[in-house]
Amino acid sequence: MIQERLKSFNELLKKHDIEAMFIVNKANIRYLSGYTGDDAFLFISPQRRALITDSRYTEQAGRECPDYEIITHHNPEASLMKVVKQLCLDVRAKQLAFERNHLSYLFFAKLQEALAGTASLLPVGELTETLRYRKSPEEIALMRQACAATDKAFAQICKYIRPGVTEKDIARELLYAILCQGCDSSFQIIVASGINGSLPHAIPSDKIITSGEFITMDFGCCYEGYHADITRTVFVGIPTNEQKERYELVLAAKQQAESALKSGVVCKTVDAAARDFLTQHGGYGEYFCHGLGHGVGLDIHENPSLNRISEQVLQSNCLVTVEPGIYLPGWGGIRIEDTVLITDNGYESLFSSPLELLCL
Repeated sequence: MIQERLKSFNELLKKHDIEAMFIVNKANIRYLSGYTGDDAFLFISPQRRALITDSRYTEQAGRECPDYEIITHHNPEASLMKVVKQLCLDVRAKQLAFERNHLSYLFFAKLQEALAGTASLLPVGELTETLRYRKSPEEIALMRQACAATDKAFAQICKYIRPGVTEKDIARELLYAILCQGCDSSFQIIVASGINGSLPHAIPSDKIITSGEFITMDFGCCYEGYHADITRTVFVGIPTNEQKERYELVLAAKQQAESALKSGVVCKTVDAAARDFLTQHGGYGEYFCHGLGHGVGLDIHENPSLNRISEQVLQSNCLVTVEPGIYLPGWGGIRIEDTVLITDNGYESLFSSPLELLCL
């Protein structure tokens, strides 16, 4: 699998007349090499492939990256710069491309100084990310496992929720449920109850759960580096007619957006399907304050972006979230989210957790 990716990557280098590429983004490093550790850099040219790391990870890199030469650099950072300079000299590269979206200015300045007289630096955009956009069958299989584990964690936390526990209690138990699946948490868990639900990215607090309120939980399992992303809003007690109606509106908006999903569709069109529905039904469009969704894979947020202005085009075998919500200050909020697989004719949700309002 790594060899196939490297073949495609080398074709990109040739297409863009790139002599050599320096890669620092962790997800891109994992995608192109299989390396799962920290403190690593890739140097890739047609003549040579090297993974540069320090002595703490040399053995791990050797095990995980048989397609690469493993080079150990020694602190301080100047040692790394010397290694990169020597690699440029070895392959006679007069220009070294780098990921402009991921390299800090300070690092750039030091690298530029080190390469003075040897090679100039060429900033490039999302090169590796173009390969990551569409997932392979192996990647999709890993995403399915991440989502299946997330479904199990959701079922487990629903048995725990009751009046008297706090948002922090729920977040802690949800993290434990994720770890019990042999996974890591994909991101910092969001738990927002009652009026805190109007905060899309609420941080779990000491607020006590009471009967008669919604609880929004946004979380996911990370399995073998691949992230699941789900949001479910549940209810404690018996909801009022207004509460039920608002939940059903958000669910219907999600379904409207999903009906527009398929390969070849412009992302802003999908966002508009949900946003327009909420505007036309109760005027809630102005309370939907974020984009409809985002790509997901080795990063929890990656291409494509589903928002009001995104001209990106959906392609089969890309994975995106669909997560409409309404957020009403002083009242609370509701968000419902699934991770879905785009197909030629539509989509497939990777979750089986119930979408109907669960009253606990």
